[in-house]
Amino acid sequence: MKKQILILKQSATGLIVHQEHMEIITPKESYIVAYRHIDAIYLNKAIRVDIGTCYALSQKVALYLIDHNGYLLAELKEVTDETV
Repeated sequence: MKKQILILKQSATGLIVHQEHMEIITPKESYIVAYRHIDAIYLNKAIRVDIGTCYALSQKVALYLIDHNGYLLAELKEVTDETV
């Protein structure tokens, strides 16, 4: 199965990070998605996510912040000694 890009734009979305999968909770529905099916996550900056959740996600898949129009704002990844 080909990995997919996951775009989360709705600001009322909630995320719960687990070891092998994540739960995506919206006001109407909830989903469970395994990381092995995700190539990258584009996350609306208006979604309330703490830094620990962002760090955990960035360790599993590529994580990007977007604005409400879908424009790329930032790539979240761990800073290594080589990049400093």
